[in-house]
Amino acid sequence: MKKIWLIIVSFIAISMIIIIYQQHQLIKDYRSLLHSEMEKLNVPIERILEFHQEAENYNEKERAEKLERLNETFADFSNYTGSGLQLESWIGDRYFITYNDTKLAYFYFIKNYMAAPTTEERDVIYKNLKERYDQYREFLKVAEEELTEPFE
Repeated sequence: MKKIWLIIVSFIAISMIIIIYQQHQLIKDYRSLLHSEMEKLNVPIERILEFHQEAENYNEKERAEKLERLNETFADFSNYTGSGLQLESWIGDRYFITYNDTKLAYFYFIKNYMAAPTTEERDVIYKNLKERYDQYREFLKVAEEELTEPFE
């Protein structure tokens, strides 16, 4: 009889350990997904920064077409990322405001960059965009540490 109880208790303990491990993995995957969503916002910005380095090789029409495509890419990324940051209140409080402010800043930088008539004005906007990009990269490093720290 004691062996049966021991087997039942062992089965329950193993089941609980498996359930706790699966919850741990789910939380870890969820948090890494949030970080990757925040990081995706930088993909079109990196393309725009690269484009600025090669912008002199294009005439005005080609430059405008390429910028329009890059702007559409940014719009796609900004529309379809970041929604998960609002699911948990403490994550939203900590990360959503910075994410949203950066998204809006990027939008205005891109809009002004596209409308800038001279190379000098584009250079100034490029420097401001690059500075904001670097600040956001630092924010992402801190966010990655905070989101994955308790689980490693």
